[in-house]
Amino acid sequence: MPQEFEKTFEFLARSGNAAATPVLIAALRSEALDIREFAFDALLKRSSAKGEAYLFEHWHELSEAWRLKIKQQMGVMTAILREQLLSPSRPDCEKAAAIALELEDFDLVRSVTTAAEDANNPNRDVAGRCLVSLIDRLRKLLDEATDARKRNLVLWRGRAMESLDDSMRRCSTHQSDEIVESFLMLTSREHPMFRHLLDEPNSQVYKLTLSILKRTLRPAIVRLILSVFSETAPCPTLLAAAAWRTDPPFVAQLLDTFSSGMSEVELRNIKKIARVGWSHDQWDLLRSLTGRQQETALRFLIASSQDRDTVFGVIHFFLTQGKPDGRLAAIDSLAKDRGAVASQLVIDATSDEDPEVAAAALRQLRHRGIPGSLKYLLAQLDSEHEVVRVAVRESLEEFSFSKYLAAFDLMMDDRRETTGHLVRKIDTHSDELLVAELNSEMQSRRRRAIEVVECLGIAEQMQGPLLNLLKCDDYLIRVAAANALTNCNSDEAIAGLREALLDRNVSVQQAAEASLQSIAERRMSVPAVRVIREKTPAGETE
Repeated sequence: MPQEFEKTFEFLARSGNAAATPVLIAALRSEALDIREFAFDALLKRSSAKGEAYLFEHWHELSEAWRLKIKQQMGVMTAILREQLLSPSRPDCEKAAAIALELEDFDLVRSVTTAAEDANNPNRDVAGRCLVSLIDRLRKLLDEATDARKRNLVLWRGRAMESLDDSMRRCSTHQSDEIVESFLMLTSREHPMFRHLLDEPNSQVYKLTLSILKRTLRPAIVRLILSVFSETAPCPTLLAAAAWRTDPPFVAQLLDTFSSGMSEVELRNIKKIARVGWSHDQWDLLRSLTGRQQETALRFLIASSQDRDTVFGVIHFFLTQGKPDGRLAAIDSLAKDRGAVASQLVIDATSDEDPEVAAAALRQLRHRGIPGSLKYLLAQLDSEHEVVRVAVRESLEEFSFSKYLAAFDLMMDDRRETTGHLVRKIDTHSDELLVAELNSEMQSRRRRAIEVVECLGIAEQMQGPLLNLLKCDDYLIRVAAANALTNCNSDEAIAGLREALLDRNVSVQQAAEASLQSIAERRMSVPAVRVIREKTPAGETE
């Protein structure tokens, strides 16, 4: 565009002559794109009621780029929007409300608040919805803002709070839900007006506020409600609002708040709650929770003063219909309950499809004195799940290999074998302890260890220590070791026994010879594997 045109538009933008506005408006309809753009920029720089009226009237015809420019140049349409928001025309009022929200014109909060207060305003509901939407947007921007923009947002919040605080003083007169909700979105629990709202339970304002606290899902208000749990002197009304609600989104957020644990202050405040709304016949809600939330729900209920029958009902529900984490938490919560019903629930949970849940239930069986629990635990030693096997071993910790060794000499032969195999299953350190016994400096302990090896038939597993004992100073130990090696078929065992044939003690030689004979007989009894040789293409055997 020629420089003369640019200067012309700059002049029209600065001109105090009202006739400049119609000229610029006409230029907006030019076929030339650059003329339209310069005319629009010039129009935005002018403070003109006619210009604002044109933009309002033709708002839906404006391009997104032009709308963005209006938004960035704050206050361009504030006057016309304020006028239309207070207009008796519903279409114009609704249009102004939509534009105000799109432009994020927070300077309109006072005007919209006034319109929402006025009982004679036919568009009071439109103004109320506009106010709530504007404050909700302001709250979100404050929560997400970077340092660069936060200063302006804080200023707008301050102005908005002045308007809302002033309006709340007249709340008993106008009783506007939207004004109260907007105030709650921006306030803090320390604000004097907020404290005052909850001072008089019989007032209409109190009932209005409580109604909003019990139903709203506005993030700022939900945070306001949940923040009460961290107060040293919590507001009873906020605690009640948090406890009574049964809407799934709120309950989920409440439980997520405590998913990582509860502080001492939070536990004390939860203890003050006598009735938790979602613990009474809210099965669909409880079923919809995640496993982590179900776990937290139980911790919350147990920490509260909710009656025990209701809490037990939730425990029973989670055990039968909960998710794995919920079932696990339910089992753990029954640890101190020795009642018959609780014991039956624990028994049922031992066969849970989730091994973690089954393991937690198995850990409780012995302490409950349930008949047949020992037999059932022993049967689970062969479970395919390691966590279950570990739980059984923890429950049968008295079946230790050290105790077995101490009682070995006092046992009958048949008891030695069965008990030994059982203990080896339970005590995972059995073989380590047995090796230590075989390597002991005390001859009596080594002899007993060799007896254990023979009794349990585990010479192959203990082959290394047994071969070392063939070189022991005590010939009786060498004899016992040679006898025990009779059950080993490895080449290493045969080599060790052949060396023992040269032992200086005849008894050792005889024992080694007998073991070698047994090994040879076993090897001879193994069927020979027939090797079929393939023929070459010429018919010859390779």
